[in-house]
This record gives sequence, structure tokens and C-alpha cells, in this order.
Amino acid sequence: MPEQITMRELLADPIYRRWLTKKPELTTMGYSAPWRVYLQAEPRGPWIEEDFQKYSAAYTYLRDNLRTSHDLALSCKRQGFKPPIVKRSGVREYYIPRPLSDSDAVKPSHRHVWCPHCRRPTLFLWYKKHHAMSGYTVSPSDRRCRICGVRYIFIPKYERASDGR
Repeated sequence: MPEQITMRELLADPIYRRWLTKKPELTTMGYSAPWRVYLQAEPRGPWIEEDFQKYSAAYTYLRDNLRTSHDLALSCKRQGFKPPIVKRSGVREYYIPRPLSDSDAVKPSHRHVWCPHCRRPTLFLWYKKHHAMSGYTVSPSDRRCRICGVRYIFIPKYERASDGR
């Protein structure tokens, strides 16, 4: 199974770190807490989840657990978000951090893709059971986000910046 880029690696990128620290605007209404932090304590270990009403509380929880966890994601249950936008040579384009493991030699199905709910690049793989979908039937023919379980066919596809970083 391919290795997923971790939140610690993502936050080493100054553009992504600056983007993640800004509170995003929610455009959909709901009653349940919109923010969810997924935490994986050790590689290949189970994911646990914690819900938050406020983005600042979710980000603080993520920041406080960054050093002791293998991986984390600050996800929005209500809506998806576009990747950060940068301006290069006067052209605005999406900025998606790309791990070195995503070379052109890697099969496209094993490359990182922007998950609009997890708000980060992640792997979309095939599952018979998914931790975020407990109690639901999961079709093994659908690729799903490794973290939040959203189906690949339902997410918008964003192109990386021209230099691939």
C-alpha cells in the first residue's frame, strides 16, 4: 500500500501551513459540529475522530497533537474546500503540496489527490470497510478518501501548479 503524506510533512510547506491556519468560511448551515479532526496515533493504526463546533478549537487540537501523532486531518463534514490559490507569473493557480513519492512512475490510482473535505492531499483507495463509514455498506468498487471516506467520483478534480509542487 502506498504511503500517505502526513500532516507534519504538509505543515513543513509554508504556503499550506499559512492557508490551514486561516479560518475558512462555512457557506452551508447545519446543527451538528462542522469540524472533525481525524487522528492516527501510529502508522497503519486506527483513525480516531473528534468533532468541534469552532474551527479555532479544531485547529488547536490538531496543533497540540501534531508531535505525538503519526497523522492528522482537519476535516469539514458540511462542505468541501478548494485548495490554496497562488499567483505565479501573474497567473492564479491551485497549489497542492505534492509528496516526492508521487512521481510520474507511480500508478495514477496511487497518487495523492486533493480531498475537499479533509482539506489536504490524500490517497483515494478501494475499501471493503472504511473507518469513517462504520455501520454503512461500502462498495468495494468505489475509490474513497483514506481519511474521511468521501467517494472519488463525487469530488471536483483540481490540477496542480505547473511545476508539480
